[in-house]
Amino acid sequence: MKTGKYLIVVLGISMFLFGCDSGDDPSLARVAVTMQAVTSQNSIASGRTAGSVEFTEFTLGVTKIEFETEDDDNGNEQEAEFKGRYVVNVLNGTSNPDFGIASLAPGRYEEIEMDIMPVLENNSSVIMKFNYPNGSEATPVEFASTKMYELEIEDEANGFLLDEGSLESVLILIDLDVILAGVDLSGASTDNDGVIRINDSSNMAIQLDIESNLRDAFDMEYGDDDDDDDDDDDDSDDD
Repeated sequence: MKTGKYLIVVLGISMFLFGCDSGDDPSLARVAVTMQAVTSQNSIASGRTAGSVEFTEFTLGVTKIEFETEDDDNGNEQEAEFKGRYVVNVLNGTSNPDFGIASLAPGRYEEIEMDIMPVLENNSSVIMKFNYPNGSEATPVEFASTKMYELEIEDEANGFLLDEGSLESVLILIDLDVILAGVDLSGASTDNDGVIRINDSSNMAIQLDIESNLRDAFDMEYGDDDDDDDDDDDDSDDD
């Protein structure tokens, strides 16, 4: 289980959101979600490069994102579940189809659960391509996983509050440095075309290492879209 670190930020309104009817009910809150690759320095601008490794593709097959509130006085919690079939490009922060604006009951939400499923090409759930430095040259690497991932990002201490009539934003970050932490590609087998392929039938031990890291690579930021004018100025100061 990944314990998310919540940072108060103001995010721009040009986000890619859940594909749900936002509705006009003023008693509900609205939430916008996007996913973005970053480095450990939390820099979206340099998010394609982790150390000396340059990522050229990182795609996730997302089928469910669920928000859960904290327990009330009776030990009950509220859940809002959104399902779809989304191909998420986390290097660009885009999704096909686009996410949308979701309407949720107001309250303090402490957990987001996300399902990553094999809905991509070749029955994959995760596809990554990057260039790995090998002496004076860079070796292309192609990673694919067919595993199903059920990820939890939570903050039981604080959570994030959705007020009536508000439009809030949640940014889910995927740390590229964590993805490759402790992964040794020096002994990986290379195909005849010079590509290191990591999948269910090639370099399987390395595949397991990266899959384990994937579960630890998610973090979260939270902000209020109602005050979007200052979003670009505030992001870099909230580590």
